[in-house]
Amino acid sequence: MSLNTDHFITVQRTFPVSRERMFKAWTTADSLEQWFKPMQMQTKVHTLELHVGGAFRFIMTGPESKQVIYGTFLQLEPPERLVFSWHAEGSNHPPTQVTVEFIEREGGTEVRLTHEGFQDTEFAEGHANGWRSIFDKLTVHALSSVSD
Repeated sequence: MSLNTDHFITVQRTFPVSRERMFKAWTTADSLEQWFKPMQMQTKVHTLELHVGGAFRFIMTGPESKQVIYGTFLQLEPPERLVFSWHAEGSNHPPTQVTVEFIEREGGTEVRLTHEGFQDTEFAEGHANGWRSIFDKLTVHALSSVSD
């Protein structure tokens, strides 16, 4: 995948759980459906083939919209890193790439997400808002149900 790295976003936050638990939160369908909800949307994991070359497909529905996100896992390094392509069904934009790093910190795990390959700043900022919203929900999920 060829990426234009002029337009990328990074979102990061530290969570009070182990890397193993945080990695599991990102790689288990039941867990993803609890927190992977941008804005006011709900997410249904349709496909989650957790291996390099494996596909994922999420169906996100909101009060007035439905969006299907799909991609392919490019790297899986438990519990350190996930890299996957990202594309919205019906979008005129080419696929982008997401890298999620799980960095051990004292008392928890820093999750650093880099989403790259955007064609323009506006498209990147729209995704930044969505990822921030998702991280807010992941914070609640980590504090309430991901225990060591």
